[in-house]
Amino acid sequence: MGSIMVKENEYLLYIKCFFEENLPDYKLQQENFHDPFWYVEYKNQKVSVIISGDIGFQITVDFLGAKYPFWQYDYSVNEKSKTSIENIEDQLSSLRKLLLDLTKE
Repeated sequence: MGSIMVKENEYLLYIKCFFEENLPDYKLQQENFHDPFWYVEYKNQKVSVIISGDIGFQITVDFLGAKYPFWQYDYSVNEKSKTSIENIEDQLSSLRKLLLDLTKE
């Protein structure tokens, strides 16, 4: 068997571009893609964000050592949990607002 390589998929690419353009203080810590499952983790000094999925997806926010499913912040994401670029875009836009609020000084 050869070495394990992370393949790209459109969802990972979209998420990575979103963080680069909208949340540049968050650095990519891990990513994985083993079709159909995908996983990405971003972190800044106070907050880490885990986004994972396959047919559906979820976002978890770890703030000061406590993990919160993103739907606890924004109940509308329950309606947008099927994996699609549109749903990921909607959730990331809402996530951005939360992350900016959490990191205000």
